[in-house]
Amino acid sequence: MNNFFKSMSILNLNNNSFFSPSRVGELDSFLDRINLLFGQGEKIFDLGAQSTAPFAPIFSAEEELLRFEKTLFPFLKSNKMPKGITFSIDTFRSDVFLEVYREIRKNHKEKDLEIIWNDVSGVLTEEIFSILKDSCPDIRYVLMHSGRSKKEDLYHNKVNKEESDITENIIYFFLKNIKKLRDEISLNDERLIVDYGYSFNKTIPQTQLLIRKTSNVTKRILKEAPGDYSFLFGLSQKTCLRGEYSKNIKKEDLPFYVEKADMFQFALLLKIINEMKEKNQMIFRLHHFHHFLFLKEYKTLFLDSDC
Repeated sequence: MNNFFKSMSILNLNNNSFFSPSRVGELDSFLDRINLLFGQGEKIFDLGAQSTAPFAPIFSAEEELLRFEKTLFPFLKSNKMPKGITFSIDTFRSDVFLEVYREIRKNHKEKDLEIIWNDVSGVLTEEIFSILKDSCPDIRYVLMHSGRSKKEDLYHNKVNKEESDITENIIYFFLKNIKKLRDEISLNDERLIVDYGYSFNKTIPQTQLLIRKTSNVTKRILKEAPGDYSFLFGLSQKTCLRGEYSKNIKKEDLPFYVEKADMFQFALLLKIINEMKEKNQMIFRLHHFHHFLFLKEYKTLFLDSDC
């Protein structure tokens, strides 16, 4: 394991996310979770106040911002904020992100706290260009493939079920938008994070095929648009991210707290990383930070190459 491999822990500031243990909508639970994970070595925290679960209720921008005000904002103003922390703000709303960004920067300088905008909309707009270039020139930006053409379509369940293999569309999407970010606002590659959007507007077979082809997709993108941007792999507890488990992964090899089903995602992505010669940063977005620590120790557990 090397410094190109990072983790990002999920903290949901809502009560309707997929995975209930990640819900920290109250200040006490938020502080307890942050302090526990930071004490274990985690540095990057993905904070989302609006669930992206299918058919989850869509809250107003005011309600979404209120959830940050109840949890993150008091923490920012306290004297307990550790240095070297990174907050990833998970929202498709530009106005919500800007309010959170301003509150962070009002209390903490760039050298003390890094900010990522995890824009789950997957839709580049002139407003986003302006934010990245002018309003927030110090942030990193997650460009995710959501399969949407408009931000307002994010929560409309319009999955293209007829197309079994969507990898070519994903490659085209990133090549087009990486070029656009470079041409339109001269975005530094180190500020860009690519996210394939596992399960976002994708059927379970589409998602599982994409997972199996992730290594090839990554190589194609880097070959046709070489650069120092990073890759984010969203490995939540969604059941669609599970698949056939390798015979190389034996239950007796795992610590008691790791279920075999949970191990699939991590073993597969470690295999992909070891296949890649490129040294781009890889970030795993996880519910369980201790799984990341476990994989650092058991990095030789790989799936078969034909999985």
